[in-house]
Order: sequence, then C-alpha cells, then structure tokens
Amino acid sequence: MKLLDRIDHSPPFRAAAFFFFSFVFQSICSVYNTPLNPYYGYDSAFFLLIGKGIVAGKIPYLDLYDQKGPMVFYINALGYLLTGDRMGVFLLQVVFFAASLLMLYRIVRCFLDIKRCWMAMGLFCLLYIGTVKDGDMTEEWSLLFSLIPMVLAVGFLRREIPVKAHPFGYSVVYGICTGILVLFRVTNAALLAGLIFGFSMLLLRKKAFLALGKNALGVMFGFFVVAAPVCLYFIHLGAFDSFIYASLLHNFSYAVDGASSKSPVEWGAIIVSVAFFLLTAAAAPRMARDKITSPGIITLASCISLTGSFAMTLGYGYRHYFLIVVPAITLDYCLWLTWLDGTENKMVRFRRWAAAVLTALVLLPYVPQMVRQGGKVVYNDILRTPESEKLRYEALNQYVPRGSDSVWGYNVRAKDYLYMGVLPCYRYFAEQEWMMEANPSIRGELEEYLTQDGPEWIFLGSSETEMLEWLTVELGYTFPEGFNTDSSVLLLQKQNG
Repeated sequence: MKLLDRIDHSPPFRAAAFFFFSFVFQSICSVYNTPLNPYYGYDSAFFLLIGKGIVAGKIPYLDLYDQKGPMVFYINALGYLLTGDRMGVFLLQVVFFAASLLMLYRIVRCFLDIKRCWMAMGLFCLLYIGTVKDGDMTEEWSLLFSLIPMVLAVGFLRREIPVKAHPFGYSVVYGICTGILVLFRVTNAALLAGLIFGFSMLLLRKKAFLALGKNALGVMFGFFVVAAPVCLYFIHLGAFDSFIYASLLHNFSYAVDGASSKSPVEWGAIIVSVAFFLLTAAAAPRMARDKITSPGIITLASCISLTGSFAMTLGYGYRHYFLIVVPAITLDYCLWLTWLDGTENKMVRFRRWAAAVLTALVLLPYVPQMVRQGGKVVYNDILRTPESEKLRYEALNQYVPRGSDSVWGYNVRAKDYLYMGVLPCYRYFAEQEWMMEANPSIRGELEEYLTQDGPEWIFLGSSETEMLEWLTVELGYTFPEGFNTDSSVLLLQKQNG
C-alpha cells in the first residue's frame, strides 16, 4: 500500500514506475517488436519497412506504398533514426504506452480511490492485451492522442464551472489530436469525434452559441495546424493524390466493404463488444439523476461511447480495431464503479450490480485474442518457432547482396524484406494480389514496370506458378546458378542483355 501511495502522491515516481512497467509489458506483449526475439509480424512489418525506407530517402506512397495514413510511417522512421533498427521503434512504444498510462491514471483518479483505481488500470491492460495484435499498430500509437483530450475534458467538467467557459486552447488541442489521429487512420479519431460532439451538445443545451462558435474555430484551427503541412509536403513531393487515396479514400471503401461482408457471428461479436457502451449510455440519465459526478462528464462519456461503438461496426471487425475504444470502456467502467457505491438501498444496489455484471459481457469477445496473444509469446519468445522462416529468407542473401537496391518480391510479406536486410525497389512490394482486388489498376502498373525496367532480383513463393511462368518464359528471368528450385521461396535473376 505504501508503494501505491507513493505512486499516487509523487508524479516523478509515478512516471518512473509506469515507464518501468511499460518496458516490461511491451517486452512481453509487443511480440514482433520486442528485444526478446528477432521475428517480424504482418501489418507492423509494413510500417517498419516503410519507416526504414524513409530514413534511406524513400517517399511514402510514391516509392513504398501501403494504405494507411503517413503518421505511422514517420513514427517508425523516427525509431529507425534513433537507433538504426527496430529497437528505436520499441523504445518509442514504451514511451507512448507509459505516457498513455499516466494520462489514464489522471482520468481514473477523478472517480476512484487508490484500490479501485488499480482495478480500472488492470482492466485497461487486459483489454490492451485482447486487442493489440502485432504491436506497432496505428491503434496503439493513437491511444495517447485520444487520452490527452479526455484528460483535459474530464478535468474541466468535474470542476462544474459553466461550460461556456471551456478554454479555447483546449479546443485547439482537440483539433491537433484529431488531425494526428486521422493521419493514422480515419476511424481512430472516433473517440474525439464523440468528445467534440458531446461538448457541442452541452453548449447548445445552454444556448452558448458564441462559445460554441469559438470552440469550433479552435478545433478547426488545431486540425489545420496538423493537416496543412502534411498536405503541402505531399503536394511538393508529387504524392498528394496517392496520399489521399491511400489514407482516406481506400480506407473508406475498405470500411464500407467490410461492414457489408460480416457474417452473423461476426456481427454478434461486435454487438456484444459494444454492449458495454450501449448499456452505459442507457444508464446515463439515472447516473446523472443520482449525481455520481458532473452531468457534463456523463454526457461526454455517453457521446464518446456511442461514436466509438459506431466506428467498430465499420471495416472487417478485426479485434485490433477495438483498441481505440479501450479508453472509453475504462471511463465507463469508472462511472459504473462510482454508481454502484452511490446508494445504501440493498435492492437498488442489487439491480445496479446485475446491470454491471451484464455489461461485463463486453470482456468475452476479447478473451480469444488474449489467449492468442499469450500463444504468440510462447510461440515467438520461448519456442522460437519462426526461426526456420527467418533463416529461409536470410539464406537468399548468399545470392542477393545484402543492401541491394534492385530487389522485388511478388505476393510476399513485408517482413521478408526485413529478414533479407533489403529495401524493395518498387512501390507495390508485397501482398499485390490483395491490393489488386481493391485497385485493379495496380495490375497494369506492375506489368508495365516489369516489362520496361524490372528489378535485378525477384523472389516469390513456389505456389505462384502463373507469375513464375510469365517471368521465366516471357521476360527471361532465370534461377541463379546453384539455387535449389525445390525451395518454398524461389529467387529469379534478370539476364543481362
């Protein structure tokens, strides 16, 4: 208890404790960026590879393409700039997660005593494990930029001063964080959309139209401060169209396609996952009537919960999408705990506990991912099972000079380049068949590139028989002398002349 008291009363000690915890937690949970093993993941490998490419002078979208906002690429580039390898990205993960915990702690302590505060923090960490997937995902980096505005908003509302006195500077921060989140992935800004909408509702209820206009300008200004330089930068590089398509248009169509293709089972899992939000919003009027906290906070939590739950219906329902709503779940959990202790009436308390148990069902869809994440830890850190995959791609270096600038893979994964220690020489460098489903024009671009220029080295899976035949028969690529053609990964070399 003395340790908890010291954490609570000493901000420097709290920061040090959270940083240490973050280092241990990320070492275990970020299974594809941890220093405990040398293996790479899937989505995270795209971000690592493009970040590495940026440091080497490559331009996102023009030289290396992926359908995400640029913010995740430049964070990975910063990590590579710091240490020259993925360790820098891991250290940034540690810093970001520790900062997120510090922000969350400030929010939770507005409602709960020390003991129950750690229950809420524990819930946050469990849900994080149940959603984080590879580590180094856009949702993971987004947490901090959702929590900073939530700290400001909750701190302001709990003072119960007139809402029209909401500081203009806070609105600017909301806009800045919204811009950053949109540049990760549009739906990552769902919680801030709810926060801004909630404040708008509070101001309209008080007919504070002037304050509403002033704060709206603050949000727009903050968003402009972030978005304008990025847009100008890509316009200058001639990559603006690709940037807009990859980070906005493609993700929008991808979200719509995913929403329409879910099975009844997937819809059921999503409904259960967001039931916590919906029940909290339904209980909000009673919470406000019982005066468990500021009515403005309850309104804000309801709006955040509703926009967060709506965002989760978009896309293909992958579990890592739900990481962006974990702060909202934790805030709602704090409201429930506060409400449960707000009465001495046994019958009322029983009904509230029954409602709380019902809302706890939200944890059930996260449990399989928690188990899978534990399995990844065993698979990667203890059994070291991916070692053969790593060695298979490293073995190509006996033919391909490490650091070669003319290597390209067809329908391979981004991590394969990381194992080989090379950067791809063409923008569509992995998962091309999947990309062509969304954008058929890529096929024509690939054919033009291969027939006119073509890389010196091409590697692909042995199952890609149609592409293999075209490359060898039509374009004249051959296997390097001494290469084992029975391998699951095939390597081709361009013939001079």
